[in-house]
Formats: sequence, C-alpha cells, structure tokens
Amino acid sequence: MPTLYISPSSLEAVPVLTGGGSEAYQMHLLADALEPYLLSSGIGYECAKPDMTPEIRVRQANEGCYDLYLTLRVTPSGSWQNRGITALYAPSDSRGREAAKWLAGAFREIYPLPSLVTTRPATGIEELSGPKAPAALLELGYHDSFPDAVWLEAHRDLAAQAIAVALTGFLGIPFVYPQKPHCGIVSTPGGTGLPLRERPWKDAAMMQLLPEGSTVLVCGRYQTWYVVHSGDAIGYAPAAYILV
Repeated sequence: MPTLYISPSSLEAVPVLTGGGSEAYQMHLLADALEPYLLSSGIGYECAKPDMTPEIRVRQANEGCYDLYLTLRVTPSGSWQNRGITALYAPSDSRGREAAKWLAGAFREIYPLPSLVTTRPATGIEELSGPKAPAALLELGYHDSFPDAVWLEAHRDLAAQAIAVALTGFLGIPFVYPQKPHCGIVSTPGGTGLPLRERPWKDAAMMQLLPEGSTVLVCGRYQTWYVVHSGDAIGYAPAAYILV
C-alpha cells in the first residue's frame, strides 16, 4: 500500500493572526482533517509528533519506507500584503517535483487567487534534502497575511481534500470520498479467502489473503471495490465478497 510521512509544522511559538493558536496547532489540525481522506483512499501514513525537530522527523522517516515525505507549514513574508501557496521540492528530486506539481494543481482549483499558487525548487531545507523518500513542502499562505489565515481556517476540510486529491494523483490511485467506516465479513463462493490487492484491479499485486469469515474494516468504495483495512494493511478487495 502507498504510505506517507506527514510532517506538520512544529512552530508552537509562531501565532496565527486570527488568534486560532500557533502555526503548529493549525497545521496539525489540517493533518487531522486529512486523515479520513487518506484512509478512504487506501493510503497509509505516519504523522510526526509536535515536539519533534525536523532532524528527528527526517531520521524517523528514513528508518521506514515511504512513498512521499510531506511537510505542511506557513511562510513568513515580512509584508501583510503577500498572499499565495507554494509547493517546494529539492532541485534533484524529480518525484518530489512531480508531487509539488500535483499539490499546486489541486490548490489552484480551490484557492481564491489561483495565479498565486506556484511551485519552485528550494535548497537548504532539511525536510526536502534529508529524506530518502521523495519530498515536497507545502507552504499554505503567510504568517503576516490575515486573509490567508482566515481562508485556511474557514476551508480546512477543503484544503485537506485538495491535498488528498493531489496525493492520489501522484500515487496513481483513485480518490475515494470518505464514508463512515464499518465492519464487513469476508464471504467467497468457494470459502477460499479473498485477495487484498494494492490497487483496484484484478491483476494488481496481492498484499495478503483475507481468510474466509474474517472481519475487516471498510473505509471507502471505488466502483466495484472496497477500500479495506485489515490489521496494519490497507488495500482493495471486491465488494461482492464482503458482507456489510
């Protein structure tokens, strides 16, 4: 299954202009809003803890195997007039550049000033140069911009959805809108169990065989496939053979 490392800002000392807590608090709220979209679309993730420094986060991510290292933060501008969203990537990271393009494309669809949604390479940033996984850094407005702070707080769920749409496009899997998770029972005609696959098609790699009669958690549906959670695994299984 595709897996992300998510690194929301750790800047607790930087307040947002709306009075809605710190930058770290707002970015962790955004990560929380992103969670149901990831689960419903079959994406696993690890989210950094607020008290972890960038160096510790990169070290933790490099101990695992992730398809993308995604940083969420707000940018200081020095002027209250500055607005915009920027997706950054390391110059030598072609997959990171691709992820940044997907992120920018998704935010151009929802941000009120789409011409100010851009991508650019960046150097000297640990969370872009340090991860062994492809990395992208999403700068969601500016510290000094009251309109950007208001927009993000008012459209947090929409922003989370845009990130999920971009991530599914980058990973080559369908975007599945969240539904309330519910339990299902594996039931096949021959009683031989049900393959859990990495993608929603018959020739996709099988992750594991779900035993006949086993209980799984259904978190979404794409066409004739359920997005299924079984233990630590997230994948796709034919909806016809899961009783809900």
